[in-house]
Amino acid sequence: MEKGIEKSYTFFMMPFYIKEHQEIKPAEKSIWQRAQMNIDKGILYSHIQEFLSRSVMVDKQTGALPADDMLATHDYHIYSLSEYSKQFTDIMGSADEHAIFVKKTVDGEKVEQHLTFRFNNLKNDYPLFFSPKLIICPNAQVGLLVFSIELSGNKSVENLVKLNYELFKTYQKESTQSVHIYLPRQIKLIKENNQIDLKRKLISKKIKTIRMLRQRIAKADNDNAKTNADDNIARINEEISKEYLEYKKANEQFILTCQKTLKEKQDFLDKMASVDKAMGEPIPTTGYHMKDLLNHHWIMRQLTDSLMAEFEGKYERADDYRLHVFTYIQATSEASLAPSLMDDFSRIIRCQDQDYLALPTSLGNDIYKQLFENVYIGSAVEGGGVLTFQKGPGDDFMMSFDRGPLVHSYLWVYLLVIMQRHTLLQMSRKLAEEYGYSGKDLNSRLKNLRQLMEKMSKTKINTYFPDVSDHSHLNAIYQFCSNNLAVNKYFIDVDNKLSTLKETLEQLHDEQMEAYKKTEREMDKVQNKILKWVAVFALALTWFSCLNDSFDYFSNFRSINAERTSSIIYAAKVIGIVIATMVIAWRIVDGVQKKYTNLNKEKLNNNRH
Repeated sequence: MEKGIEKSYTFFMMPFYIKEHQEIKPAEKSIWQRAQMNIDKGILYSHIQEFLSRSVMVDKQTGALPADDMLATHDYHIYSLSEYSKQFTDIMGSADEHAIFVKKTVDGEKVEQHLTFRFNNLKNDYPLFFSPKLIICPNAQVGLLVFSIELSGNKSVENLVKLNYELFKTYQKESTQSVHIYLPRQIKLIKENNQIDLKRKLISKKIKTIRMLRQRIAKADNDNAKTNADDNIARINEEISKEYLEYKKANEQFILTCQKTLKEKQDFLDKMASVDKAMGEPIPTTGYHMKDLLNHHWIMRQLTDSLMAEFEGKYERADDYRLHVFTYIQATSEASLAPSLMDDFSRIIRCQDQDYLALPTSLGNDIYKQLFENVYIGSAVEGGGVLTFQKGPGDDFMMSFDRGPLVHSYLWVYLLVIMQRHTLLQMSRKLAEEYGYSGKDLNSRLKNLRQLMEKMSKTKINTYFPDVSDHSHLNAIYQFCSNNLAVNKYFIDVDNKLSTLKETLEQLHDEQMEAYKKTEREMDKVQNKILKWVAVFALALTWFSCLNDSFDYFSNFRSINAERTSSIIYAAKVIGIVIATMVIAWRIVDGVQKKYTNLNKEKLNNNRH
């Protein structure tokens, strides 16, 4: 039984990290402009709803969005495509279908098929999440690019599984693993080209058979063998003539179709040779080279790079090879009865195809959780999703679920969780860089650590909560997704790493300060000895000078007044005065030294804190 779906939307999310000292802020004529979006009041706690949606809420009095400088650094800045994105949206417009080739297993054999999809609301409905969005959290230096597609054509769950699996990989253009995306008319032409090419190969094979028969005729010894060979050649020639005319007609029509559909001026190969000439030469190809036919294909990496072209060099992707995928599925009532539907839902969440054995758990965690009788939420590191069933015909609530609860509450909660995860991953990465890189001086590393601790504190206070709403099902979504995306574990991990790194750097700082103090003490000892010797030397010179002057004076004094005090007593007085002078000078030198030492200690303590 075909497992059908009423609606499906695949939201591709590209988390990225803003580089150090860079800012992601659209220019005046950017393809991005501040978005105006609605989030139902009372869905989330008011303080959570404010930082999530403050940037998109229009002021009732002025009718304007809040200026950037009016937003807090932890507020999410949300942007939609602007009028300057018209050229981009015309090319990728939602009116056009796009397609990819996929290999599917049918009756045990691999066959090539194509799947078609549309981009959602590139030109209209900007207030909704369906159109591309750019979400920035300046405090965390983390961003998220979001755009969505809708499966068209044969809307089966099996096709949705395959489509998501092929498109979530974003390899570089030169990679052979890149999935080429075409317009459906190109797919049609490619299939026609393959059929024509098959006819060409069959004709060429028959021409080779004729050549082989002619060789046999040349080597044949009897007339019967030659006659049989001639009969076979005549019969095959007749077949070739007929098939070649069919091939030539189909090929000419194909070329006209290519010219008309793709509107390209191409230099085609020379006109087809006649049958007689073709029998001696290889049959020419269709005339419309496959490289020309397919030169309008593109890959997902080109789309993401185009949307972020303005900010090239300012950011780096969290994952260079794949996108995070969130899928909404509204299954038909018949599909809800299919026993394999939940297995396919598991594959969609994990971004796996039918070749993978589906499991309801991932590393010990349940992949999906039932919120209501007909609503399931799914979450894994590869992606997430919401699965709903219609209770029956005329189930208006479920038919409008995508334009109601999905975009007004479910996606906001999921957005909060995915941004929390990558904020913590960014912090964990920065901590690893700070700990592993020793090129920076210790004071710079301590400064960076304090900044990370400040960011962690702001993240905890402003963007991390045990629950988010007075609605049980929204709290269940938040807690279930937080657990499956390891948000709680990363909070603990980053907290522990911050503490460990802080202790390590402070210990290194203490050791550095101790070594500095030891060096200072050794230098002080040398300086003290030098100062003391200089002082003693200066005082000695002073003493000798005074002593010499004293003896000269004493000699003169004796000759003038022989009755005065004896020279020995007078000399003793002079020596006493000199010694007293030395003691006073020594204390002055010692006092200066102690003051210098205390100033050094105070300076070291200031550096420590």
